[in-house]
This record gives sequence, C-alpha cells and structure tokens, in this order.
Amino acid sequence: MGKMRDKNGNEISKDFCLESEWRYFPSVERSRKCIPANTHLTDKVQFDNYTFNNCRLGFLFEDIAYLIVKNDTDSLVLFDMIDKMYGDFSDVKDLNLLKAKVISLESVSRDF
Repeated sequence: MGKMRDKNGNEISKDFCLESEWRYFPSVERSRKCIPANTHLTDKVQFDNYTFNNCRLGFLFEDIAYLIVKNDTDSLVLFDMIDKMYGDFSDVKDLNLLKAKVISLESVSRDF
C-alpha cells in the first residue's frame, strides 16, 4: 500500500500491486548516480553497455511461478511470443516449461 494524489489533488491510499506493474531499481553501487546528458550522448554505447551488463534484473525460468494474462486469447498471443524467443535460448524445454506456467484469469474464473 502507498499514498498518491488523485486527479483532484486529494491524497488517497492505493495498492500499487494491483496495477500489475513492478519496478526494479539497481543498487547505487551497480548503477551511476548521475551522468550529464552531453556526456551520455558522446559515449552512449559505453554507458548503455555498462548499464546492460551491471544493472539488469537477472532471473531464471525456475524463478517464474505463473504468467497471468487476462483471457484465453491473450494466452495464445503469449505462446506465439514465447515461440519467437526460441532463437535466444538453446533449450526448447525451458520455453515449453514457460508455456506451462501461462494461465488466464478467464479460465480461472470459469473453473473456480
């Protein structure tokens, strides 16, 4: 839970987890506090590579418990996206396990 202001400026309590949006902020030791814009523009590739190599959120397929989508049609779309990822992974078994973790809210509400 957290606090935010609504469109009228009133402070309200809000459960941000319901937005299905998560943010990751790497520790300051791994990222850089401030890079002047002109410096970043001149060495963009270097800074972007540093960020990519040091500040990514790393996880394994085993870390994923569920991939929840709104409806069964969205499940099919996600399956297609997972199939397109095949070139990035050497083991198709991992991608099949990932597909097995897809559930739709539509099927859950229908089944329970």
